[in-house]
Order: sequence, then C-alpha cells, then structure tokens
Amino acid sequence: MRLVLIGLFFMMLLPACGGRNYAPIRSYYRDIPKTQKFYIVHRGDTLYAIGYRSGYGYRTLARWNDLKPPYRLEVGQIIALYDAKKRAGFTYSNLKKTRNQSQKNHKTPQKT
Repeated sequence: MRLVLIGLFFMMLLPACGGRNYAPIRSYYRDIPKTQKFYIVHRGDTLYAIGYRSGYGYRTLARWNDLKPPYRLEVGQIIALYDAKKRAGFTYSNLKKTRNQSQKNHKTPQKT
C-alpha cells in the first residue's frame, strides 16, 4: 500500500514538470548584416561570436583575415567579413595603412 501511495504521488508530480514556462531568450548582440564588409572588434568580442552574428564560421573568418590559432583579437582590430584576397590589389596591410593615414590627416577645426 505504501508503494502504491508513493507511486501515485510521483505520478501527480510529473505533469507539474512539463509546464511550458520557458525562460525568455534575448540576444544582447545585433546580427551583423550581410551587406557589411568589415567589423571593428569591441571589448569582449571573440572570432566565434563575430562569425555567429555575421553568419560565417570562425574558421572562414580566420582564413579570410590570415588569423592563426588561438585567434586572439584586439580591440579596434578590423575584421573583413568577405574574402578580401579575391579583390584585385587589396591587402589587409593596405587597409591598415589607409586607416592610419586617414586618422593622421584628420584635423579638428580650430575655434576662432
């Protein structure tokens, strides 16, 4: 009799475990649109997360950007979101030079 009561007790508990109250899932990161060609690394970014948000695998992004394991990223680093090597005359070092030159040439207006 005791085993029957214990069995009934557990059978009554089973429906309570099958509720449909799931925890809400929110994305704290925006997806990166397919039209975006570059991504600037922010604090806390990983190559895997950038790949996931952009729709590309992290290995693909690593190959496109000449990154080797352990795929360390630096804040401010520019990640190409397409195979830049297929574009004629484009190299990652040219992009860095252009970026550095544009930062040097940028002058703040003088107050008069």
